[in-house]
Amino acid sequence: MARHRPVPVQIWQEAQRHELARWQAPGALEAALTEAEALWLPRLAKALSGLSRHARILEVGPGPVCLAARLGKGKVTFVDPLAEDYRRLFPGRLPERARFIAQPIEKAKLPHSTFDAAILIRAIDRVHNPEIALAEIHQALVPGGLVLVGNETFPKWRAMLHYVLLQTMPRLVVRRQLYRFTAPALRKTLARRFWITEAECVRRGTPAWAAAELWWFVAEKPEEEEESVADV
Repeated sequence: MARHRPVPVQIWQEAQRHELARWQAPGALEAALTEAEALWLPRLAKALSGLSRHARILEVGPGPVCLAARLGKGKVTFVDPLAEDYRRLFPGRLPERARFIAQPIEKAKLPHSTFDAAILIRAIDRVHNPEIALAEIHQALVPGGLVLVGNETFPKWRAMLHYVLLQTMPRLVVRRQLYRFTAPALRKTLARRFWITEAECVRRGTPAWAAAELWWFVAEKPEEEEESVADV
């Protein structure tokens, strides 16, 4: 499905509690850093190579990894409702010279046309409302600004099953992802607001009919808005 109806706020809050518990597991941060070094940091560095050292970079849902700070480039803003929890859980591990907004992206009230790039790594399936989240990012980016997305996707039957269970037994299915996208649905969700310039499956499980995949997208905010892009 290309569009997801947002879940009730209390279900999103339940998902946030599970997200925090996930990071409390032994070795969770180290495993995430290992994946970041192997998959995301090289791709982020390549995509952002054209930005100046004065660029403004937004990262949504960074968890305690805070990938944008590891790039050593630009002025970074992190938006994550669990930011203060991560500071307490991992003292001294989060970057000190970055700005943190401990709010959901949908309520962050970001200044318009400010950021040169936005990063969402394993984040678009954890926000409360993916459509509003991307709308906020869209308006916060300068024209031509980049959107860099890395996320897990699923076969259609698994995404559909998750959606049904989310409507009927939501507290049983929010332990890992709040939403589950298929690769085409994630592409369509991004393409409603941004021009996709690169799409790559970076990891594919087996058997293909049941396994999740990891996808990487590079997109940009159009220099000149068109009604078909801006309209939701």
